[in-house]
Amino acid sequence: MRVSILICTKDRAAALRETLSSLARVAVPRGWKVDLLVVDNGSRDGTREVVQGARFCFGIPRVESEPVLGVASARNRALDKATGEVLLWTDDDVRLPRDWIEKMVTPIQQGRMDAVAGGCASLSAGSGNGWDRA
Repeated sequence: MRVSILICTKDRAAALRETLSSLARVAVPRGWKVDLLVVDNGSRDGTREVVQGARFCFGIPRVESEPVLGVASARNRALDKATGEVLLWTDDDVRLPRDWIEKMVTPIQQGRMDAVAGGCASLSAGSGNGWDRA
């Protein structure tokens, strides 16, 4: 199973750092390939450095830039660059539970679901996206 984790962000380096920290603690089931793609939608706050400094048991995250502002443009870039059979989307202010990958992917892998949506452990304090502030 190949899974792509996709995060779109803009000017939220501090929140993203915490999200990536929680992602580093998420378990990857044996034999699954996982990659992380972060789409930077025009950040000016060190977002790229935060992503490039992150390390995961499944490898080094990729960063793509999307110069056209807006979450739709960022998500379309993520779709274009994703390599997984299953795509897991999360936001830059989410704290993920340890079993997140397995719980989200298993119903799809088993053919019981085509798509899965679920909760998260928690959101960061002061959550709010910056896409409406170009």
